[in-house]
Parts: sequence; C-alpha cells; structure tokens
Amino acid sequence: MVVRSSLHRTKYSRGRPNAKKPDVQRELPPELRTQQLLTFDQANYDLRGRVCELLSKVPSVGATGDRLEDFAMAPDAWASKDLQCKLTEAVLGDDAFLDEYDRFVREVCVVHVKKRLAACGFCELEVPLKFYYQRPPTLRLQPGPSERHVARHDDAKYGHQAGEVNFWLPLTSLAETRTTLWVESAPGADDFKPLEADLGRCGVFHGTYCRHYVPPNASSKTRVSLDFR
Repeated sequence: MVVRSSLHRTKYSRGRPNAKKPDVQRELPPELRTQQLLTFDQANYDLRGRVCELLSKVPSVGATGDRLEDFAMAPDAWASKDLQCKLTEAVLGDDAFLDEYDRFVREVCVVHVKKRLAACGFCELEVPLKFYYQRPPTLRLQPGPSERHVARHDDAKYGHQAGEVNFWLPLTSLAETRTTLWVESAPGADDFKPLEADLGRCGVFHGTYCRHYVPPNASSKTRVSLDFR
C-alpha cells in the first residue's frame, strides 16, 4: 500500500459495483483502451512544485524540502486514518494546486483524448464535446526503502466504469526512486511491463479492466504521483 489522499475508503469503493450503472450511449473505442505515454512541458504545468508546496502545509504527514524525492514521511502515517484525512483536506483546500491541475487536464489531457477520439472517427475535432474528470486527483506517497506495495488489481473491482481512461502522472524522478506503475497490455494478458513514465510524461491506460500494480520502493527516496480518470 501507499499513503494517499482520498475522498472515500476502500470499503466504500468495493460497494460501488452494485450501484446503478450510467446510461451508456457509445462504448469507449478500442483505440483508447491501449497504453500510451503523453509528453508535456513541465515548465508550463508545475504540478511537482505545487505538490511540494502543498505538502509543506501538512507537517504532520511528513517533512519536505525543495525536492519531493527527499520527502520524509512521518513514521505513523502508514496506519493513520487521521493523517490520510489531513492529506485529503490539504489537497481539497489548495486552490493553487487545483487550478494548476484543472488547467493541465483541460489543456493537455482532454486535448490528447479528443485527438485520439477524432483519429478513430468517434468525433470531430472542431465539434464541442463534453468530458468529465476526477477532481481532485489522488495524490500518492510511497517512501522507501519499504516492502509496502500496491497489489495487482483492476479498477472495475472498485466500481469504475468501462468508459474511463486512467492517467498516471509521476512527480518524482524514475532514476532516483526506480519505482513505477506496471500494467498489462490487455485484460487478462498477464504481460505486465513498467510504464516508462518520468518527469514530463504521463501514462495513459485502460485501468478499469487492465490490471496494474506498483512494486515496493527499494530506494532511499520517496515516490510521489497523481492519478485520475
């Protein structure tokens, strides 16, 4: 497991598969169910800097300096629901971070998805199309060295819809943490490979049915990431 900001608990999530399903007008095209790496200009979207500032406002969770890799998490943060709530509240209350995130989604992620939809004939680029996205995103902290990890799973287990596309955005250096997300290429393929996403790149995949996991962080650094749909 990792420490994360979250508006709900796992017990609640596991109950969502029994909830009423949305009225699906059109299925997600197969072209959007494949893995991709999205590249963006970090200088224009400083989510790494915003998260560093955000964490400095919640010292009970841990101590941070100028680099997220050096974030030192409080020893009891793993098991503390109170600290997870404090992290969630910090994310919800940080307007500067949320504004940067909203701009990143609108100007980078939505543009990427719409171009892929247009390329497969699902829509036209010039015609307005409404998108829904997760707000706030989930912030995850995985300090090392540790044996804690995220087990293999697909998001359908937690009630996520077939029409969702997952975005996984690392905010720390892959060269330093040596820890990343592993994803299978198709549901049940069992051919897990690491997403080679580093700073300035975002992994895009169909996590509703493609299983994924994060192995233990064996480094002395902290892995930090955002994920959303």
